Amino acid sequence: MDRLLVVIQRPIDLATLRERCSGAGPRDAVAVCVVLPGTDGIAEVVRAQREVTAALRAAVGARAEAIAVFVASERPGYGVDECARDWGATLVRR
Repeated sequence: MDRLLVVIQRPIDLATLRERCSGAGPRDAVAVCVVLPGTDGIAEVVRAQREVTAALRAAVGARAEAIAVFVASERPGYGVDECARDWGATLVRR
């Protein structure tokens, strides 16, 4: 069983999202991490999470309900690599 972390940036491209999420087996865990600039506040984080969730539903259908969504701001000391490590990702697709 793999733990696949898909990394995307905004604007969200459905074809890219679909492609990066493909190939995961039924037992694999999948998460999507949208990367924001380091200056975004909580309102922008919530908006980004909603956008990714809606895009996932459009890209992968019912499978979207089993995909975790993370929002990470690239800041000194914490970014995508740390998010991948903390979630326990075995594969990262950027």
